[in-house]
Formats: sequence, structure tokens, C-alpha cells
Amino acid sequence: MPWEFFHLRSIKRTEFFYQHPRWNIHENQQPWGVYMSYDLPTKRVFYLVVTGVNCSKNALVKDRLFQSFCRSEDNNITRRPFADPFFIRALITHESLNDLKPVMTALRTHLYDQLDEVDAYAKKPSDRRKLEKFTTELHMVSQDADSLLASSNTAIMVSDRMLEAYQVIQPLLFAQFKYDEYHKTADALAYLRHSAQTHKRWLTSYKNRKDIVMNLVFNLVTQQDAYTNILIAQEAKRDGPSMKIIAALTTFFLPASFVATIFGVAFFNYQDRYSVWRQIPGYMLQ
Repeated sequence: MPWEFFHLRSIKRTEFFYQHPRWNIHENQQPWGVYMSYDLPTKRVFYLVVTGVNCSKNALVKDRLFQSFCRSEDNNITRRPFADPFFIRALITHESLNDLKPVMTALRTHLYDQLDEVDAYAKKPSDRRKLEKFTTELHMVSQDADSLLASSNTAIMVSDRMLEAYQVIQPLLFAQFKYDEYHKTADALAYLRHSAQTHKRWLTSYKNRKDIVMNLVFNLVTQQDAYTNILIAQEAKRDGPSMKIIAALTTFFLPASFVATIFGVAFFNYQDRYSVWRQIPGYMLQ
């Protein structure tokens, strides 16, 4: 945030630019980018707001600005002055933070569904493939929670910088503008910072619960593997006497089988092509 001043009394112009975090992590949407320049001598503020083409908040922000700067009296719309240059910034930040609500609701629902299914499986184990499904789903929850935690840290940083900038020019704004108007904007900025911090605490809580249930899934897998190994050992122990009998029979019949195999080869079945030997009692004929 550049400042053109040598002393607080000599501030001529302020500039503030930042980018809001992207909350819709499952959509390819550009985040809000805001540039503000305020000229104190002329009391003119310039805003440059950049966001996605299909951002649903564009129309909502315009509608709120219309309601804030205009009022209807007997169907006659008249403009109402609003001197605080930080008001539009607070309004855009509020709408940006509102984008987090549906995403957090979906994350919480996804996490609690997995918690219920893991608890049901722990009470009555069934198909092992469910454990693989739990691991995959909880990994997705962990990725979403990490992304939203990073965005929450960015939102907190932006809110802190806005409050810092507002406090720097507070004496000049307070001297020029209404007391009530200044405090409303200051309270709004403080509320936005506390909201971002609260969302971060909730996301941290969700991530901790995910870690707990992931440990439970790991223990269930380990216990099931141990139980399977025990069953295999018991079956092997039960089959031990039969295997001993089979080994003894194999040892007994193996020599005879070997000799029979040797004498059964073609060498011992040789017959002369031109002569056949026959044995007749008392004679040997060829």
C-alpha cells in the first residue's frame, strides 16, 4: 500500500490494492481483485474491480451499492452521499467472504457423512472395500480443508491490512467526515477480520476431526489384518496332522516311484530290429 506523504498531515493520496482469496475451489473462477485510489484534497475515490465474467456476485454487489447510495421516497430515487472511501472495499470483502459459506457447508456435510459411515462400520465390520472408500473420501476432505485454510489465512491478512490502512488515515477521515459513518466502517472491517478468523478455526476443527477418523480407519484396517492372520494361523495349525501324514506317505512311496520311473524309460524297452530272443525250456533259438 503506497503512501504519498512525509507527515500524516501532508498525505495527499492513498492507494490500496489486493486480491481476495478464491473460495470456490471446485470451480475455475477468478478471484476478486480490487484497486483503490483516494485523493484527500478533492475527496475523490477511484475503484478498479476485476473478477470473473460469470461471477454471480457482480450483480449482487451492484445492487447493494445502489441500495446504499440511493434511497426511494415515494418512488423518487435520490442520491445519498457516502463520504467514507473504505465503504465499497468493506462491501466487496463481505460478499467475497460470503462465497465461503456454501463451500464450508458442503465440506462439513461430506466430513460428517464419512464420520457416520466409519462409526457404523466400526460397530459392525463388513466389506473391506468400504475401508478403501473411506480412505479416499477422507483424503478429498483433507485436500479441500487445506485449500480453504490457505484461503482463510489470505483473508485474514487482507483484513489486517485494510484495518491498518484505515487506522493510518483515521485522523484525517475523522476530521472531515461524520463520526457515525467512520465507526460503522471501522466496525465492519473488524467484523470481517473476526469472521475470517472464525472460519479458520472451524476449518481447523474439521481437519482435526478428519485426522481422528483417519486414525480410526487405520486402526480398523490393522485390526482386520491381524484378525485375518490369526485365522490363517489357526487353519494351518488344524491342518498340521494331515500335512504330516501326507509328508510321511510321500517319503515312503517316493523311492519306489523313482525306481519305477527309471525302469519305465524307453532304454529298457529296446527290441532288436532283426532278431528276437525267445526262451524255450532246454533250448535257445535265434
